[in-house]
Amino acid sequence: MGITCFIDNDVILKLVTCDLFDEAIAAFEIDPANIHVLETARFSMRSNKTKKNYSETVIEKAIATIKDFHTVEAQADNPLFDLKIPDMDDELKLIVAASAETSFYFVTGDKRCLRALTGITELATMREKLSGRVICLEQIIMKIIQVYGFEVVKQKIIPARSCDKVLQSAFGSGEKTEERNTLEALNAYISEIEQKCPFLLAANP
Repeated sequence: MGITCFIDNDVILKLVTCDLFDEAIAAFEIDPANIHVLETARFSMRSNKTKKNYSETVIEKAIATIKDFHTVEAQADNPLFDLKIPDMDDELKLIVAASAETSFYFVTGDKRCLRALTGITELATMREKLSGRVICLEQIIMKIIQVYGFEVVKQKIIPARSCDKVLQSAFGSGEKTEERNTLEALNAYISEIEQKCPFLLAANP
């Protein structure tokens, strides 16, 4: 994937927890030189809120993973930041930066952000620019399965599945989890996003 990718903290932490970040980058053929993350990502990952959900080992590994990526800083003069939208404060910084590109993907694991993007009138222009350019965690897991095979992904996700409700559901049977059931669950969540947040998700990324 030779285009620029803007990735939020949520996806980074969950993929690192599952030890699948490198596989995700390879599966989508993303050049690490084209990855952008929040300038504040490494600080946010060390926050008390993050520490409640992730181990110190995962946090430090995530920080090490992103250390060479491009960083995005907030544009202080952009009026969108005056909206102070609680469900997408950090994500909005990435979205605004991404929208300035001619070719990009916005990669997020935050459903609240997508709902806010869909429902807030002032974000109509951003919504239009992101149309078909959003990749969610479920799509990433589907892609990794396609490239690396279900068993490889299952063995990595099972011990880490508690980091995400969707992964808990899709791999809920542990070692007995079957590929068919997992794919059905992931597709169901993708369909739900497409229904509630139409036109945002990329088609067959």
